[in-house]
Amino acid sequence: MAGFTIEKRKLSSGEQRYKCVVREKSKGEIIHNESRTFSTKTLADAWGKKQVQKLESEKVSDRKETVTLGTLLNMYFELPQGYPVFLMREFVEGGAKELPDPFGQDLEVYRECREHMVEAIPSLVDWVEKNL
Repeated sequence: MAGFTIEKRKLSSGEQRYKCVVREKSKGEIIHNESRTFSTKTLADAWGKKQVQKLESEKVSDRKETVTLGTLLNMYFELPQGYPVFLMREFVEGGAKELPDPFGQDLEVYRECREHMVEAIPSLVDWVEKNL
């Protein structure tokens, strides 16, 4: 997991500087470490966020296994570990739970995806009415 810290430093001239340290750990060991010093905390914060986002996006693109939609949602929204994430078709009795991905395909595949979504709405509404 990647993260960053900002250290406030005072130069001998009295000026303030902000050192941003970006680190990524895996199994308790540091696997990436870099730092840069900035004149303002805002610049340091922006750089730290950018570097962490870059590291996290590289992690996703380097993966060889299939990543579930739930996993991606947890990563994108930074949900707490174990937070429940449901797929649209999660509550449909029988059949596939995931929607087909129509991206880049012909109109018929988009129509099929729409039909799967229409089929899922009643069970989704039922679950929301009972649980929320």
